[in-house]
Amino acid sequence: MKVRVSEHARFDSFPLRYGFVPDEFMETSSELEDAVGTNNQKPREIKAGNKHLVCRLWSLTGDDLGKARIVLSPASESDPLPKIVTALSIESIPADRAVSEIIQLKRRRGEITTDFIVTTLHPLYIQQKLNSPESLVDIFVQIGIAEAERKGDLLRSTLAQASEESEALARRNEELESKYEALAARILQQEQGKANYRNEGVRVSPIAVLEQVDVRPRTNSRGETVNCTYLRFREPGLPERKMDEVFDRNGSITDRARALKGRRVRTATWRPEVFKPLEWFRDIYPVDG
Repeated sequence: MKVRVSEHARFDSFPLRYGFVPDEFMETSSELEDAVGTNNQKPREIKAGNKHLVCRLWSLTGDDLGKARIVLSPASESDPLPKIVTALSIESIPADRAVSEIIQLKRRRGEITTDFIVTTLHPLYIQQKLNSPESLVDIFVQIGIAEAERKGDLLRSTLAQASEESEALARRNEELESKYEALAARILQQEQGKANYRNEGVRVSPIAVLEQVDVRPRTNSRGETVNCTYLRFREPGLPERKMDEVFDRNGSITDRARALKGRRVRTATWRPEVFKPLEWFRDIYPVDG
């Protein structure tokens, strides 16, 4: 299964817990759900459908990246691929989440780098010398990021800031999902309002980045050769999406698609039980603007 890797997972949690920086996309196999981990999540995370999984990871070029424990969120209005939210240790380490949130905060502020996480913090993590927020602050004191006499205040303030930022990001993600759901509803309404729509049913695709638009012939189910517009997307694993010229006689939809190259888009298809939303389209819409 192809998955996207979140910024936090790429630049904080995988470097800390596994000592490498993954690509934005990976493949997983042999997933086994950690039901205890899933059920111990925050209510918002459970509601979002996040799952704790133990699985094997592979790069898209076929490199075996080993076994890992991950938190995987399902495909959504904003993303056609499941996403690795974070990577956890195979064996749970006390205060794991708090340590990760502090590291994320420091990295985003530019106080530490991902390379520092890999070369300095990862070995300490593996040795279980980095198993609490207090131990992490001790390391910062030793390397000069924090002063010893301010250690207690630093820990309290950093924990509070990391928690606040984590909550703010979660709220923003909820707001974005709500926005994208509203966009899907508007697209649905517009498609159903078209003059030639006859209650066939409409499905709106998840968001993806449009990379290429081509027009080339294909042979349809009746053996006829017809011109067809093909859309290719940035996200690995997404098939080409196509529309026969009969649905775009004047080429306006194809022209609009060309103008949207490089942008995040959603497409709509009619009769989705026949014309699958990730393989066909009848119109295309920008997500932003």
